[in-house]
Amino acid sequence: MVEFLVTKGKLVVRNGEPLIVVDGEEKALSKSEFILWTSLNWKILNKESLEKEFDRRMKKYGIDSEMSFEQTLYRLNTRGLVVSKSDYLAADALYNLLKDLYVVPLGIVGNFKKAMIFGCMLIDGVPIDKCREAMADFDLKGLEKQIVCFSKRLKVSGAELIR
Repeated sequence: MVEFLVTKGKLVVRNGEPLIVVDGEEKALSKSEFILWTSLNWKILNKESLEKEFDRRMKKYGIDSEMSFEQTLYRLNTRGLVVSKSDYLAADALYNLLKDLYVVPLGIVGNFKKAMIFGCMLIDGVPIDKCREAMADFDLKGLEKQIVCFSKRLKVSGAELIR
């Protein structure tokens, strides 16, 4: 069996605290949950790859957690912040993962940039100047613009994008 995982939600910062917004509900995270969620954010990984990245980041930032990787992942899954699907073939597992997820426009690009800069500084320790420089040219192009424009009017599922 092949299993893939992906995050749900959007990172926002309120009063200096990172929160994840899923279905209009704000959810606070422990340090280990935040490390795991950001390790998977913008990626589709299998469990082994996610655990390696999680362990690497936990060691890098010197964070000790009472919960194991499995417990942390289970908690995020239960709270609806991580989704996983499996199947015998990788292509089928990936399709099963994406088919029930919907494209949600990022909203104002400025807020997205702020959240990404915050994430780069907090998790990867990148200086703010380098973060701003990297995000300066962030613009949607071609098909990305069409998908975002279309998704503002209608719900667009992963299955529809694959077709």
